[in-house]
Amino acid sequence: MAKGRDWWVGKLLEPVKEWPSETHCLHMKTPVQDVSFLCNVGDFEQLQVISRCVTGKINENWMDFMTNWAQRITTKKHKNNKGFTLIELMVVIVIVGILSAVAIPKFVDASQKSKASEFPTVLSAIYNGELAYQAQSGVFVTSLQALKDSAYVDIAITSTWFSYTMASACNTSFIATATVNSPGFGSTTSDDYGSIDQTASKYCTPALQNYCPSWR
Repeated sequence: MAKGRDWWVGKLLEPVKEWPSETHCLHMKTPVQDVSFLCNVGDFEQLQVISRCVTGKINENWMDFMTNWAQRITTKKHKNNKGFTLIELMVVIVIVGILSAVAIPKFVDASQKSKASEFPTVLSAIYNGELAYQAQSGVFVTSLQALKDSAYVDIAITSTWFSYTMASACNTSFIATATVNSPGFGSTTSDDYGSIDQTASKYCTPALQNYCPSWR
């Protein structure tokens, strides 16, 4: 509620000491916030009381000035609180659509490459372990479990995405194979695999080649 005449007269006579940065209307001692409140609620009777206390009569020019000032403050406040326009929302939707069309496929592709990158690391470890064992013993290990037990390599024979075997192995040669686990990932299936032999000859099926182009 608007404050009464006695409060306003007391306020006008009160020295200005708080809020050092506060702006005041003309030569009044009344804070702009209070006058703005009266203008916004349309309490022109109290504004006329202030005007009489300041000038001894109703000052219409002063009233017009304060009313316009309050309207500008109110309009600015409303502009600052406005929402998005339909065009702005459409622009945002288009941008999000473009980013989704570009970013999501790249993210999915990077995820598949990350999964496929496991088998070159493991097969390389098997190859290096076999060479180390052959250098000491003169023969190759004929099974992955024997290679693990020999302490030349520490690998998991089965992981989330691949299973590792050495089906073709003897004292003089070996082929280590990484087979994609069912149901596969990306464009791969359980029929896809990669391999390496004792001569460091590498191979992988085309689906895996897409994710690991360097394995060849």
